[in-house]
Amino acid sequence: MTGQVIVAAAQEGQLDLTDVTKLERPFWRLVSQDIVEFMQIAMADGTSIQVEDLPNTGIVALIRNKKDLPQRKIYQLDDK
Repeated sequence: MTGQVIVAAAQEGQLDLTDVTKLERPFWRLVSQDIVEFMQIAMADGTSIQVEDLPNTGIVALIRNKKDLPQRKIYQLDDK
């Protein structure tokens, strides 16, 4: 169900898929409320974001941008 909601929001223009960092907040919210274990979306150009709750680390974002391939940034997220 959550995946369908994300797809519908993207189709309706409620989510900006041109900048994956803008997805951090809604993905963090879903993971922090234990609605899902992790969220991930990838674009055809290799850009992607994954947000998950890691043991002993907390909620982290794993961001891969087209210009930085194959490297990705990993950092901890919180409510700010």
